[in-house]
Amino acid sequence: IIEKKIKSERKITYCDPEMPGYDIYEVTNTPYFDATPEKIQFKVSVKNNEFLPLKLSDVCYAVILNREHWSFISGNLEKLNEGPILSGFEKEFIIDGPDIHLLSDSRFVYLFLNGVPTSVDNVGNITQKDNFEWYFDCSFVKMESNEQINYSYEPTPVYTEKCPNCNGTGLDPETIECERCGGKGSFVNRFDGKTYKCPECNGTGIVHDVCKTCNGTGVKSYPKSQMPPATNIITWSGWVVKVNTIPSGATIKSMNSKTGQYDIQSCTTPCKIDWFCTDSISCPIIVEYNGQSVQVLPYTADGKELSSITIDFSSGKPIVKKGQKTN
Repeated sequence: IIEKKIKSERKITYCDPEMPGYDIYEVTNTPYFDATPEKIQFKVSVKNNEFLPLKLSDVCYAVILNREHWSFISGNLEKLNEGPILSGFEKEFIIDGPDIHLLSDSRFVYLFLNGVPTSVDNVGNITQKDNFEWYFDCSFVKMESNEQINYSYEPTPVYTEKCPNCNGTGLDPETIECERCGGKGSFVNRFDGKTYKCPECNGTGIVHDVCKTCNGTGVKSYPKSQMPPATNIITWSGWVVKVNTIPSGATIKSMNSKTGQYDIQSCTTPCKIDWFCTDSISCPIIVEYNGQSVQVLPYTADGKELSSITIDFSSGKPIVKKGQKTN
């Protein structure tokens, strides 16, 4: 019986940055074939002692193991019957035996060869059967097959439990004096002179800080998945830059440090933007007006940082008044 089975293995792997609060498990499904039970295989060698070629056709084999009997018809001897065995030569072929589960703990194996051609004398009597020799080896055969391994990834919520420090309240158990009312629980309104309950401490005069163990969530998380290792680290640096143009109303494009792509700013000049750049690439500010475009870095000619840049489009051609032109 040959049965296809699946071996499944589930192990923790790197977390998905886009799925916070979840552990990620890698599930491996490996198909394999299992021969249940295994079979016995016979390797038979036949040597021709006749002076003429010997051909075995329509020959049956019988195997006896622990008094159990199996017969193998000539269909198992296709390779043997492909051609005769020349005089003095031998031929080897393989036939499959019974399943292991049909046998007991056998110690003796007998293989009988029946219906083979024999030598005869001049009057037709069968002489001693020494016209050929044969022997066999016995071995086990197991079915093996390589199949495609399937991988899948299953998100599982990170195991959490109630924070032991704050008992799930999200507040530090220790109290501190309310800064708004000075611990009095109330304050006097300077406009109407009336006394009001302090809204910060709800009139108690004391407040609780956020629990530092759970950061105010009330639960403690125990994630198993780790962040994947960084293959390429990019360090961004920058500052706020004011972009001025003559005339005003120019469009601004600047590098987005999260995507590494240029974004169009929502404001037009004059406008302040957050400018970022890296040591490996140049990230000039792109300023466009009336079909004209210019790329400018917020640096002086000698490399000093600038808090603003200015471009004059009034002549129909962009002229950088302040900043470092890159195109």
